[in-house]
Amino acid sequence: MDIRRIKKSSVASNQITFMTKKAVSKDDCINPYEPFKGVDGNTYLIGYDSKLNNCTNCYAFAMGWREPAHNKYDDYLPGFLAGKPYSLENSARLVKEDLEKVGRKVYEILYDLPEELPEGEGYWIKFLYSPKKGALSAHFMRKDKKSGRWIHKMGWKMPPKVCVRNLEYTGVALIKSEIETCDSAGYTSINERDEITEYEVMWAMRISEP
Repeated sequence: MDIRRIKKSSVASNQITFMTKKAVSKDDCINPYEPFKGVDGNTYLIGYDSKLNNCTNCYAFAMGWREPAHNKYDDYLPGFLAGKPYSLENSARLVKEDLEKVGRKVYEILYDLPEELPEGEGYWIKFLYSPKKGALSAHFMRKDKKSGRWIHKMGWKMPPKVCVRNLEYTGVALIKSEIETCDSAGYTSINERDEITEYEVMWAMRISEP
């Protein structure tokens, strides 16, 4: 993938979410694709071109990269810009090397996350994985500086959404949830086949804007 095209198509944090006057649903089960409340009490929506839903993934979204992937097997895996093969064990180093290729910095990396990450220049991303599914279960989220919420994109097909904590199930049907407020929390996903995957946090990284 052309590094110059990635740099040109990158967006900063102030282009990720925007305030809206649309009402927030009062249902017990949050729809993470709808308007959500930020920590400041304002209501936010995620801004993302729907054309990118099928050609970018969680890594691209977390980094602010909007160049469509040319090959989903090679693009937007940690190490793809650095020309290094992806591995779960080396994920933090590979992300750092990818960022260096596009002229961005890593300010700090934490492996033992507090419930609330410290403020600082740039923004936080975190890397999660499923112990049961191994290396290819890698997932990225970014902490939105405007709303103060974690937002992410699952896979190559879905649009981005706010991160929620699942609270109550009937069988595999989720009936109660809330917006995630803990920075060290993992994530539970439920796909269209009602398959549940539990993700754990491996590390968090504070990085510079594009």
